[in-house]
Amino acid sequence: MKKKRKQRKQKKQDYTLLIHILFICIFILAILAFYIIGAQKNVNNLVKNTENMYKEKLSDTERLAQKKVNTEEKISIKKFQKYIFRYNYVIHSEGQIDNIIFKMPIPSDENEKQYISSLKISPAPKRTYHDGVNNIAEFNFKNVPSGKINITVEGLANLRTYDLNTAKALNKNISKEKDLKRYLNSEVLIESDDNYIKRIARKIEGKTQEEIVKNIFEYTQKNLKYTPFPGNIGALEALKTKKGKCAEYSAVMTALCRAKKIPARIVCGNIAREKEQKHNWVEVYFDKYGWVAYDPTVRETIINIYHNGKLIRQESRLDSSNAYMQYIASSRNEFSPWHLTFVAKGRGNEKIHVTENLQIKKQDKS
Repeated sequence: MKKKRKQRKQKKQDYTLLIHILFICIFILAILAFYIIGAQKNVNNLVKNTENMYKEKLSDTERLAQKKVNTEEKISIKKFQKYIFRYNYVIHSEGQIDNIIFKMPIPSDENEKQYISSLKISPAPKRTYHDGVNNIAEFNFKNVPSGKINITVEGLANLRTYDLNTAKALNKNISKEKDLKRYLNSEVLIESDDNYIKRIARKIEGKTQEEIVKNIFEYTQKNLKYTPFPGNIGALEALKTKKGKCAEYSAVMTALCRAKKIPARIVCGNIAREKEQKHNWVEVYFDKYGWVAYDPTVRETIINIYHNGKLIRQESRLDSSNAYMQYIASSRNEFSPWHLTFVAKGRGNEKIHVTENLQIKKQDKS
């Protein structure tokens, strides 16, 4: 009997020990499961954070790459292009002329803007000289009978438009001219000290010179309507009548810049294409870049709209040439490409005038 009780007691102890061991195992397994789940969660979070960091980094990289592309598109150096030019001026005289003096600016080298080669002038001028800004060819004809005098200037021009984007890309001041006082003063047809012009200038604001010039450029384009009438009326009259051609657009922008104490001047030259060649545009001086070209002239172009081969309507669109045209510059701060003076002798009914024929052609790559 004792032996059986002892056996039952031993079994009970064994069951109790087994239960304890089982509980301990369950507890250990629970702890392990807790740590495993937590660790997996941490791993998942780590992976997720890593993926987010990678996406953010990739996004930043993509943004930087896109910014670089946009910057390269916005700030790019315009390429040089080669043109053959031939300017032919004809002096027509009636009656006996004692003396004719004909002066004209001739295209010359301009660092980073244009390079002139193979220049030929016929007949040879009496002299060529530099007036401080422009290269001038001067002709002197004496005892001229009724008839024609032909003057030809021809050569090669390797050029590009030195606009603000080109200036920023080069990032240097290429201007040799340091005396800028004359480009701040009021003068004939650039009436920057007129109260009417000064009132307009005061309303045009900007945080930087670049922003002010941009706003003046846009004001000029928005407030003038292109009207190809003869003669130069100047900035003041153009602003009052709100019309003009390239000479007036250029005079208005120049006058408004000067009224804001920003050096500006008019450039006279030729658009490098076969039609509408004679042109005026503007240069504005920046301390960092030197003289930078702006072309504020806006032309109104009639566009034909077709449908199924039939003309259905015409639309009027504004066209600014600054973005895509090349220019051969001849003179600064001048409205005319030439100046003519003469002394007549005889009855006083002598007459004289000049006509011109301009030919500009892009040179073949070959």
